[in-house]
Amino acid sequence: MRSFLLDAISRSLKECAPSAVRGALVTAFMATLAMPETEERVAQETDAGEPKDQLIASLTRLDTKEQLQTDALRNLLSIDDAKVESLLPQAEPRVRGTLFNMMVLQAVDTGNLDTALRLLNQMPQGSIFAYGAATKLMLELPQNREADIQILFRRAMEADRNQHVTIVGGDDFGSMIVRFWQHIPAAVALDAIHQVLAESQSNKDSVSIGSGPSRVAFSTEHDFRLFELVPVLRQLDESEADKIVSDSPEAKAQLEQFPKGIQSIDPTVRDTLLRKGEGGGTTGVAGQTLGSVLAEAVGSDAYNARISEIIAMAENNPRPAITAASALPLSAASIAPRSKALIGVARVAMKKDPAATRDALESMANSLKDVEPSAHYGQRDYYADGIEIAVHIGEIELAKRLLKGGMDEAEALRRKDIDANDPNLAFKGWWPSAAVLTRLVQSASRISPQTALDAIAEISDPELHALCEVTLANVNLGVPVQGGVVMVTNRSTQWAEFGGGAQQ
Repeated sequence: MRSFLLDAISRSLKECAPSAVRGALVTAFMATLAMPETEERVAQETDAGEPKDQLIASLTRLDTKEQLQTDALRNLLSIDDAKVESLLPQAEPRVRGTLFNMMVLQAVDTGNLDTALRLLNQMPQGSIFAYGAATKLMLELPQNREADIQILFRRAMEADRNQHVTIVGGDDFGSMIVRFWQHIPAAVALDAIHQVLAESQSNKDSVSIGSGPSRVAFSTEHDFRLFELVPVLRQLDESEADKIVSDSPEAKAQLEQFPKGIQSIDPTVRDTLLRKGEGGGTTGVAGQTLGSVLAEAVGSDAYNARISEIIAMAENNPRPAITAASALPLSAASIAPRSKALIGVARVAMKKDPAATRDALESMANSLKDVEPSAHYGQRDYYADGIEIAVHIGEIELAKRLLKGGMDEAEALRRKDIDANDPNLAFKGWWPSAAVLTRLVQSASRISPQTALDAIAEISDPELHALCEVTLANVNLGVPVQGGVVMVTNRSTQWAEFGGGAQQ
């Protein structure tokens, strides 16, 4: 928590005491070294067959340590890259790999291509290869440096052979093959394809990936890799491509719809830079529980369509929209349809009809009383959003009542986080209850700074109290609010949200 708070405080210091930022970030990093978990120690616990609950706890603490180290060093990198290099040997191996990736990207962005190449060649053993940074460097290298592209490709191929990595929706060795196969000898490209396909056989995670309205899903990584690489393989050996894709009905069906594979989904996956004004990129998720997550999303989508209709109705007829919203169920799948529709109606109506806006917020508050507090993003911010809308229309007493309701919800979530029978093992700063509290503090400051301070005074947990004080300081100093991590790790569930996006 000391590291986490110092990192947050450093953002305030940029506004009021810039000379102190460097020291705060260095101290934030050094604080993580007191955490005993290391990659080596956790690997030893795994090999020794420690109980599952103990392994989950150790892995969770290690992930926290690595995230905190990464945050501190990333923020320090823009101030003092030499200091970052001096601290890296004390960081966990995966953190060193991540920071090398950032340093390479920084070098590429500033046009120091030779520095970027040197850093890639110095990446420490045991760290994950910087596929994203290497890809960006390869895209920037001029045509007369084809030899360097081939060297980087072979370096990435060796790294993938030693430690296969799947980055769904980002750059990994598979996407590097798709981009650069024409820049390397055909025999090397074939070997690379065979290597990735062989490595993917053991990963049984489902994969979903898409760009814009186009999305594909696969039962295993191997099916996804066939979809990704068969179009390239067809250019090199058409008969082999036809043979291996025939064994995968999923990949075959998707390739019939998207014959260029991933390049049909996102044409910017190529060996040239984005053109001016061109956008690109894919989003993806992978995991063994992906099927249930996608099914839940489908269930939510059915209500989201109706909610969108009701909100559109509110543009001209907020009263009938409130009536329609009140007919929706209190909760379904991962959302609270009635509350979500009512907050949407209030947001639309607040510019034209303050009275209807007030009634929508009152109805939302009443509906939330009968909804089990949910850790997931969809239900977390209704109270906070309602406070800001109430302040906008001058309903200060309503805003204060919504704040009280939100604080009660945060306490209910905290009780879940500390449940002795199945506690949340994730870092406290990333608990759902912490996310609710910090968001409420931001909204309460719209009522008045004193209202926010009074709300913080009610928080009995000293660490969450300190976190909310830092949050309020940042808000009042005008520090942009960053999308944070929200995490639950216990026996019954494991999930995380990064800036509002969920991953299982």
